[in-house]
Amino acid sequence: MRDNDQRSPNVAVNVYLDGVQAASVPVSPGKPEMVSLDVTSTQNVTLEAACSSKFQYCDRVYFWKAALVFAP
Repeated sequence: MRDNDQRSPNVAVNVYLDGVQAASVPVSPGKPEMVSLDVTSTQNVTLEAACSSKFQYCDRVYFWKAALVFAP
């Protein structure tokens, strides 16, 4: 979402690992968020962006960095 669109409602970014919700992070304009999950035995990662308002348009959520990192 654009940093300067302070009128946009929050968006819940839900992360599913193999079809099971593993995290939900509220995202709002101008505030970067980070999620760290163990995906060692995971075969499928799904991201969902759900608007918190049924009556107001939610701006898009952009992902500018995604990485799978091996941590022993």
